[in-house]
Amino acid sequence: QKDNAPNAKIADILAQLYIEKNDYTKAFEQLQIVESDSDDRLNVRMKMALILIELKRYDMASQKLEEILQDAPDSDKVRFYLAAVYEESGKLDKARKEYVQIPASSHYYGEAVVHAAYILKNQGRINEALEVAHTGLKNRQDHPQIFAIYASLLDEKGDVKDAIKVLEEGSSKFPKNTQLKFYYGTLHDRLGDKEKVVKAMQDVLDIDPNHVQGLNYLAYTWAEMNEKMEEAESMARRAAELEPKDGYVLDTLGWILFKQGKVKEAIQFLEAAHTYQSSVSIIAEHLGDAYHKQSLVTKAKAMYLKAIALESDQKKIQEINQKLTAIEKQQMVAPRLPASKIPLAEAEKPK
Repeated sequence: QKDNAPNAKIADILAQLYIEKNDYTKAFEQLQIVESDSDDRLNVRMKMALILIELKRYDMASQKLEEILQDAPDSDKVRFYLAAVYEESGKLDKARKEYVQIPASSHYYGEAVVHAAYILKNQGRINEALEVAHTGLKNRQDHPQIFAIYASLLDEKGDVKDAIKVLEEGSSKFPKNTQLKFYYGTLHDRLGDKEKVVKAMQDVLDIDPNHVQGLNYLAYTWAEMNEKMEEAESMARRAAELEPKDGYVLDTLGWILFKQGKVKEAIQFLEAAHTYQSSVSIIAEHLGDAYHKQSLVTKAKAMYLKAIALESDQKKIQEINQKLTAIEKQQMVAPRLPASKIPLAEAEKPK
């Protein structure tokens, strides 16, 4: 190619070699040569667009896809990729308009419905999102993700029972889908039906024994019910092995250990949980409880104050305030003595 004028056939071979080596910039340069002299320009342009997406050059990618769509307006694949590029680059209205044009017969229809609905949801247009999801479910019932998004939107509107019905219908069509079963269990938790929560999470784990969130949710549910604590601990440890940096998982294990009286070990996991999820009120509260149990009063108060700052539920804030008040009353009844006045045996106890 250096010794002769650029040749489209040679450029095509070079482009493939560069793609295999993940050298997308050089591959793109070769495809530009191929594009100018090819009988299959649409395919070449599509390769160029995918390379631009890989290189995160979204403006150039959308421009290339727009060109392709002008020549092939019925290509649902091109339209889906164009919508995805618009969404990635923050052009959400353009993305939604492209997603909703993808026909129900398309392989990309299910994902297009989900993305369009999520965009509307995130824009606060819940009713429009519901309409998109409802239409999607009416057109196609062979995509489990459409059942999931429709249920989540109903939940967002406060129609928890209708959301549960949608998930039941979805689970009957996709009995091996863990997403639908897990979500079904969490909604029953909101309704206070712990038996159905446990059954749903067990169903999830029957399908996927290493489903981290299923392990975590079931373990925490049993801990809150004060049932099967040893089995709950085993599940929580398994979840922590699978996701050692998940603050919620570590909190569950720490809380289960705390409830079993293994407070020192509980503190280790709760501190780690707080490190990974420092903006979660319940984790700060759990760590405060563990510190209080170990008579680490100053640390306990600091965690309770942080939990209050992070909490939005007024009832929960009142509960945490009661814990703070209890500590303060306890300190007033038994004021801290100067170090010189504390007996040696007492001084050795953790404060």
